[in-house]
Amino acid sequence: IYNTLLVAALTLSAWTAGYVLRRLGIGFFPALLGGAIYSFAPFRWDQASHLQILWAPWVPLVLWSFDRLLERPSARRVAPFLALYAFHLLGGSYLAYMIHFPLAAILFVRWRAQRAESSPTSPRRPRPALLVAAALCAAMMAAIFFPYLRAARSQGFERKTRHIREFAARPASFVTPSAF
Repeated sequence: IYNTLLVAALTLSAWTAGYVLRRLGIGFFPALLGGAIYSFAPFRWDQASHLQILWAPWVPLVLWSFDRLLERPSARRVAPFLALYAFHLLGGSYLAYMIHFPLAAILFVRWRAQRAESSPTSPRRPRPALLVAAALCAAMMAAIFFPYLRAARSQGFERKTRHIREFAARPASFVTPSAF
């Protein structure tokens, strides 16, 4: 079963990345290469024992559908984004948590571009489709993560400040070469 899921994760990840690249106007062979690079990058092979990290086929689709939603907010674009976002959240808590950093980056870039295009006399208000999407995403996250938070607190699994200080990366860690 593990081998089947491993092959499926790598294949589906390559296909979704290639699909997004094709939809962005990239040619077939460059998109195929891009999908292979996404799926078979060295980082992913280092995670071979962590199937939940490899199961990331939804990442390109979530990011692409979110960008499309911000480009032209509408109910037609909210539904696919929410479906893909839900699939991604259900794929594993680490990836579910980490997707929010690139989503925030896409939101920031789109917001700055819109701000540069709009006139100062007529500020743009959020579209209802975006507010609905944000509310439903928050509800999905709450439904998935609050039970984990409650269980962690009841079992005493909270991180103490001293543990965070002890095991956190130091600024020098980011510029020091690894021993491996």
